[in-house]
Amino acid sequence: MRKEEKLKFLKIAISCLRKEGDNRPIFSPSVPTEEDIKAINISLKNEEVDEELLKKFFPMAYEGVTKHNIFEYFFFAHNSIIRKLERYTKDKLFDWCTAYPAKIISKENSKWLVENVDGKRIITDSECYPKIICETNLKEGNKVILHREKISLVLNNEDFEKAIYCYNKFKGVK
Repeated sequence: MRKEEKLKFLKIAISCLRKEGDNRPIFSPSVPTEEDIKAINISLKNEEVDEELLKKFFPMAYEGVTKHNIFEYFFFAHNSIIRKLERYTKDKLFDWCTAYPAKIISKENSKWLVENVDGKRIITDSECYPKIICETNLKEGNKVILHREKISLVLNNEDFEKAIYCYNKFKGVK
C-alpha cells in the first residue's frame, strides 16, 4: 500500500478503535494502549504509517482496503456491512457509523458545522478517538470524510469527486 493510502486509511479507520469495555472485536480486536496511541499520533504527525499498525488494529478493514481502493472499501464494503449488523440497525446507529463525503459549512465555537453528501448537518470535530485528532488545519469549505460523525480526513477536489462517485455508486447496494 502506498504511503498516502496508508495515511488515509488510518485517518478514516481511527474512530473504529475499540475503547475500554467495548465489545466490538470484529472491527478492532484490541484496545490501544497509551504506547499505541503515541505511535498513532506520531504516525499522523509524521505522515508515515507502519502497515503493521493497520493490520493489528483494523484487520478486517485492512483486508478490504488491500482488495479495493480506499473509497470503494469504505463507501461500499464498510457501509454495507454496517447497514446489516443488528447492533447498528436495532439502535438505528448505522448513519452514525457510515462513512460520508461532506463539506465544512462553518465554525461553531470550537466545533464545526458539517453537511454530508446526503444533506444531513452535524456539529463535530476531528478528535476521532480520545487523544487522537486526525486533522488539525480545518477551515470552512474543506471537503472531508466523516466517519462515526467525526472529521477524519480532508480531501482535495479530485479525491472528493472520487469519494462522492463511490458513495453514490454504492449507497443503494445491499
